[in-house]
Amino acid sequence: MPITPTLSVARSTLPLLGLAIVVCCFFFQATPVLGQDPNVDSLMAQGWKLLETGAVTDMEQHFRKALAMAPRHPEAHAGLGIALLRQGRIKSSLESLLVAHLLKSKYRNLDLEIGRVCYLIKAYRKGVLHLEQFIKANPNAWEGYEVLGLCHFELHNYEQCISMLTNEVLQREGKHADMYDYY
Repeated sequence: MPITPTLSVARSTLPLLGLAIVVCCFFFQATPVLGQDPNVDSLMAQGWKLLETGAVTDMEQHFRKALAMAPRHPEAHAGLGIALLRQGRIKSSLESLLVAHLLKSKYRNLDLEIGRVCYLIKAYRKGVLHLEQFIKANPNAWEGYEVLGLCHFELHNYEQCISMLTNEVLQREGKHADMYDYY
């Protein structure tokens, strides 16, 4: 016997369907991204400038304001994650950095920062994955080799540890020097 919907079933599911549509529309609404809102662009530029001065509390506020205007802005999530990491707020930092990663942030050092956090929380295998991605994109940045070497040490991969730390020393000595910037 085939199942046929009754009017009472349709009436009880319609409000749920409507609510689901409203939630989806709200969550996936178009939000400003870099280049569309001069206020967001200004806050972003000021936030990255504050990183250079070490004013991470002010930096955090700039990125939070940018996120209030553009909640799906990947670079604002990355900046907030960096500010929180510099303040020692590891769990919150990781959340923001992973959101930036999911939103396809173009922040050059995102995988390095996620790798650092993974090392701090002892998620060494996950750290290795992000740090290898960072080194692939930035082969002359010694910081990636350093943290990757430390992750390999904790995983008892001593040959890889020595190899990474040797590369770190070579990069620091300028054998393959590259300008290293934060953005």
